[in-house]
Amino acid sequence: IVARVVCFQDGINKMPVDESRLKKLYDLVGAAADSGFDEVQLDYIRFADGGTPYSLSKKYAFIESLLQNFKKVTDEKNVKLSADLFGRIVYNHNDEIGQKLEVFARYAHVIYPMLYPSHYTGDKKRMAAPGETVKEGTLKGLNRVEGSNVAIQPYIQAFPYNIKYARVSLDEYVALQIKAVEETAARGWVAWNPNGDYSSVFAALESMKQQ
Repeated sequence: IVARVVCFQDGINKMPVDESRLKKLYDLVGAAADSGFDEVQLDYIRFADGGTPYSLSKKYAFIESLLQNFKKVTDEKNVKLSADLFGRIVYNHNDEIGQKLEVFARYAHVIYPMLYPSHYTGDKKRMAAPGETVKEGTLKGLNRVEGSNVAIQPYIQAFPYNIKYARVSLDEYVALQIKAVEETAARGWVAWNPNGDYSSVFAALESMKQQ
């Protein structure tokens, strides 16, 4: 059972971050662990997308310090620490939002890349092939944490944005992604729908049972 904790909605855009805000986040992670969750998942642990006036090294160092502090809390509570990453991070070795797979892998038990096919807006081939796109991203992540104990568990897309390129229904779009992830060594998958409507996921799973 996983508790998702939003750290910095829309990303950090100004440094330094107020210490009282950081303390609230550490306390929130501790409270989630005390509530009986097995894992605490950090979301929006990044800088703002679109550029901020700080060097990459400074961004990496700050995020690493946060991860160190979060891990102290979760280790003390004997729960797993995990984090959500932009889908492009499994491809990028340096990214302006300050997320680096190898930095997160030092502290997280599980990494959740958000591999939504719709977000590859400059690549219609990837948008048209949801299964292949998610599988490619999952394998990229797995290759970069190879030799460690870190698990990869991608988010898949359960919302209709840009699915027209695939020319399938949303139910089939979800099923293609599920099948693709389950062909890899990923820990599993997580579906996301911003409206909390997971009917497409249940329909996809039902159709897969009947095949």
